[in-house]
Amino acid sequence: MTVAHEEAEVSEYLPGTDITVQIRNDLNAGLDVTLPAGHYYVSESIFVFGYSGTIKGAGKGETVIEAAKDFDPLVHPIVPVEFKITQMFALFWSTGDVTFKDMTLLITEDAPALPHVNPWVGYSTIIDNAIAVNSVSQGVENGITITIKDVDVIGENSNKPGSHNGKNLIYPLIVTNWFGTGPINAVIKNCEIKNAGEQAIEYFIAYEGSGEIKDNKIIDSNVGIWLGWGLE
Repeated sequence: MTVAHEEAEVSEYLPGTDITVQIRNDLNAGLDVTLPAGHYYVSESIFVFGYSGTIKGAGKGETVIEAAKDFDPLVHPIVPVEFKITQMFALFWSTGDVTFKDMTLLITEDAPALPHVNPWVGYSTIIDNAIAVNSVSQGVENGITITIKDVDVIGENSNKPGSHNGKNLIYPLIVTNWFGTGPINAVIKNCEIKNAGEQAIEYFIAYEGSGEIKDNKIIDSNVGIWLGWGLE
């Protein structure tokens, strides 16, 4: 499902700055976003609702978005308030196709996030997801396609309390239709994921959606690709 979009002013994205508020506002306004070459920071979870569109950079290693130190997970919209999940980009109930492409997402530091309790792994001081797309909006009967292409997600080793399996990153890429209806398709290609504490790529509860997951490189990660229930 394709929807026409206005594009955000790229001049507003200044390399070397924290772009959290600007990119959250642009995505929640339904804008396509293009980030020019440069190194950017996000300092808290970016929750986006009802989005369809494209978030693109200038290429792997050219556009770098880093999780800032003391990354704040915020109160999560779909888990009880006693839990939090650190998600660089988290999209919920998308109304059409979504594409992430041509960028590097970087997680540095032994303990990049503020301490929080993750509902699945417990005490955590690391980044749970780099990109998580969760659920198709009600009424989108023909389903949507989530494309993650030419995106690198690079974590690091960590032995600090709150790390997971010796890593500072848990589940880098997730596509699921946990709370939605209708098919969710996944195209994940030409990505490199390094230092995932659990599954590097997860695709599950797709309501008979289909996936094309190929030509990816997974390095020093606990699990490679996990394909769960509900796939075609």
